[in-house]
Amino acid sequence: MAHKLADETLRDIFADHLSVPDADFISTDARSPFSRVESSSSNLLAVCKRWMRICTPLLYHCVILRSTPQAVALADALKKNKHFGPYIHKLRVEGAFGAAVGKLMLAAPNITDFAFTMKLFSEDRPKPMCDAMPGLDPRRVVAIAFAYGTKTNKATRLIVDTFSSCLNSWNNIVS
Repeated sequence: MAHKLADETLRDIFADHLSVPDADFISTDARSPFSRVESSSSNLLAVCKRWMRICTPLLYHCVILRSTPQAVALADALKKNKHFGPYIHKLRVEGAFGAAVGKLMLAAPNITDFAFTMKLFSEDRPKPMCDAMPGLDPRRVVAIAFAYGTKTNKATRLIVDTFSSCLNSWNNIVS
């Protein structure tokens, strides 16, 4: 007779493989801890439907965005699967990736931890993210200022000004 592990037990086991260490999430080091290529933790979802059902909320709990294609893919996934957005509690955006970031932020009403890059390149498009930022009410915010150079540009000024404005309206912020 085969024994079947309870969903809760499997979730606890998978959580170790799908969680992002908090020290990495809040890192403000010049080199992002997410710049290393590692195997995809989403492979667990491909094993079977049961594992997909258990792992999906864990996979979406903490989202790290490092490119426009990533942001577009996530925004598309959230548009097709509206129940995925509420799984997102921690969002780290390492750049400004246009309209997709604004869309996914609007689809994720439970963001409690928000980390974002304040020092942007002049060609970055932060407006959609800036438009969505006032709709957040995080408890923790990490403003990352990677050292791309010392010049301030329009994109950087927009995100810094938006962040400053949001600090006055966010009610749940603790740190």
